[in-house]
Amino acid sequence: MLPRYQFPNGEFVRFGDSHRRLEEDVYSYEMMNRLATEHNRTDAQRRAAGAILRLIDEGKYDRSKYERQTYVYTRPLKWLWFEPELNGEMIPVVFPRTDSLAHAGLILQRNAEDAENGMMCWQGGAHHVHAHATGMNMELYGLGNVVGAEGGRSVYGSEIHTQYYILYAAHNTVIVNNASRGSGGLAELGQDTVQVVSAEPAPRTSAVSPECSFATTVFTNLYGADVKKAEQQRTMALIRTTPTTG
Repeated sequence: MLPRYQFPNGEFVRFGDSHRRLEEDVYSYEMMNRLATEHNRTDAQRRAAGAILRLIDEGKYDRSKYERQTYVYTRPLKWLWFEPELNGEMIPVVFPRTDSLAHAGLILQRNAEDAENGMMCWQGGAHHVHAHATGMNMELYGLGNVVGAEGGRSVYGSEIHTQYYILYAAHNTVIVNNASRGSGGLAELGQDTVQVVSAEPAPRTSAVSPECSFATTVFTNLYGADVKKAEQQRTMALIRTTPTTG
């Protein structure tokens, strides 16, 4: 997951079975750089090389010491996927005021990036999020901590995993008609995807106000009790009152 989906304290937004602490997969950047070079995708090659050079600059990656790679399925592929030279310049991480991740129905907003006084919220939900029925999910961040943390994961196949963590009950959402489920089995849980109605600022654009932002999303609960659809709408806003409060 890209670093721009981090809270100000360095932890990542968590949906489905994703983890709170993650490391960037530099080897995927290497593969992207190789394929983009081969197929003359200039912009993709520039972004991949820029990310690799940033990780090298941060001291998190050394191309000459590939044996650090512990993932046995990709280690032998170095000679197939690595370009001998990196063509491009380092690209720093930019944290937009509003960002999105369409396949997860996710939209996030932040106000200030320092860990203690930064504020952030996100909302989302989709059947793509690794076999979790999350509904219209959300998390908040303030005073250096994730507030109202999302349920996350447990031991696969355990009772608490199949009866709680993968269902609406484990997520910050609305349960309609006492039904906390999606359609399908453990690996095929289906649900609608959260859609963005309006956001200010729009993802990766400049904001009108340095103090205020909001996002409105909609979601259809297709699998409630008696198969009655429920239309849901949520508006979340960040309002900065002082440099240290909001």
